[in-house]
Parts: sequence; structure tokens; C-alpha cells
Amino acid sequence: MWNNKAITIENYSVFWRSWFKQKILFVQDVLNAEGNFLTLEEFQNKFEIKTNFLYYLQLIAAIPSDLKKKAAAIEIPSEELLDSAKLSSSVIATPDLTLDLTEMRCKNYYKILSGNGITEPTGIKNWKNNFPDYFTDWGKKFSFIYKSTKDNKLRQFSFRLLHKIIMTKKELFKFRLVEDEACTLCFLPDSIEHTFLHCTVTTAFYLKAISWFNHENDTDITLSSKQITFNDIPRLTHLTGYPRRRLHLFVIILKQYIYACKCLHKKPNMQEFQRKVILQWQMEKCALP
Repeated sequence: MWNNKAITIENYSVFWRSWFKQKILFVQDVLNAEGNFLTLEEFQNKFEIKTNFLYYLQLIAAIPSDLKKKAAAIEIPSEELLDSAKLSSSVIATPDLTLDLTEMRCKNYYKILSGNGITEPTGIKNWKNNFPDYFTDWGKKFSFIYKSTKDNKLRQFSFRLLHKIIMTKKELFKFRLVEDEACTLCFLPDSIEHTFLHCTVTTAFYLKAISWFNHENDTDITLSSKQITFNDIPRLTHLTGYPRRRLHLFVIILKQYIYACKCLHKKPNMQEFQRKVILQWQMEKCALP
């Protein structure tokens, strides 16, 4: 009865979970011995379910007469048959998986039909071609984002950067929205790789920012442009708790600040960046004691 394209209400197939749990599965379940629909009282007594007349009438009115006749002529499957119905592992080509058909949902069938496959994003493929050593486990690059900050804007920026869908003058020039593709900071040809890896203004600011972080947290950390860009922060055993959280958040803010400065056509300012980082540390409760 459920998810049957022949039984629709307002052009949509029907699935009422509360009725499904009461073992109302087939058209035969709402028919009496003579092949007629049960009255509301008979239906409620049979399945011990409470419902109003209009709700029940809506369903039986949606069942076509030809389907009702076919259902009356066919014996309903026994509960023993339903309970024993299993989908063998060989059917879905998974050696150790057996699925109970009575518990299957649309999402389960979708996973089976799609082969539980994970499609590698185009941006990640591009990064891997150019920097294979940094993208052996690209899933961790994304999990780093959501573990490092709760700020949705920072998360969205980091997500778009890894997918290579942020705009630089290279893309804007292709769309004929700007007159040239020169970087607004160093005036060399712009691109995503240039912005975060090769721009001399960016790399110089990275060094100043990391030096400030080390001074504020009494640490001696060095990070390359690639480590900062690809969220490849080494596991430092001496850095735990708040200092580690501050470092992870600092790296994300650093990239976002560089990109914001480029968009605003201004040079990065260390004092402005420091205020931004300290404020974000306070908001995310990982500020210095």
C-alpha cells in the first residue's frame, strides 16, 4: 500500500509511519472478508489505532477500484513469510550484509544502488594532481574545518577554498569582469594557488602572524604556506588543549583575512589581524586565561 504510485493523495504517494508500525502493509488490510472496505470502527478495532474518519476516508478514497478488486482476489502474505523475508548478501554484492526488507527505507535502497560510493570532488582532484603529498586523506581536511571553528562564515570560506570555488582575479578576468588578472597585493598573475601559496605579501604576512602567535602562546611553531593552506597542521605533542584549539582557529582566520584584504584591495595589517584573532578566540571560548 505504501509508496505505491497507484495510491496517491494530491499526486503524491503515501507513507504513514504510525500506520506502518501497526502492521498495516497491504490493501487487503483495510478490506473485510467480502472485499469491501472496513468501516472506521472495524478498522480501529482490528489494528487498535485511533484516527478520525476524514483521515481514514482520505486513504481508502485514494485506492483505485481495480486495485481493490485485485487485492480482494489475492491472499495476503503471512506474517511468518514477512518475518523471514531477507535480502541475501549476494544480491547486493556485499559478502557480510543481510538486510531485513521490513526495515528498509528509501535511504537504504539509495545506498545499495549507489554502491556506497564516494565521489571525489573536482577541486580535490585538482589539488591532488598538483600537491599529491598533502591530499592522501582529503576527508581529514574537511573534518579539520568543523573541529576548529563554530563560525559558519569561517567554515564556509574554508570549505570553498578546499573545493577551489573562491573567486580570484584569474576567474574574474575570464568572465571579463576585470581588466587584468594581476594580484591586488603583489601585481603578479593571480590565482587561488598564487593567493595562498606564492604571493610574496601573503607569505611575508604568514611569517609575521606565526611569530606573533608564538609570542602570545609561548610556543615555537613553524608552518609552511602549504601546511596553512591545506590545513596540514602537524601533531605537536607539547601543544594540547587551548593552545592547540587557538592554533587551529588561528590558521583558518589567517587565510580568511588574507583573502578579505585582497577583495578589499588593501594590504594586510598586523594590528587589525591581531584584534580579529583575539576577538574570535574569545567568542569561541579558547582565549588566553
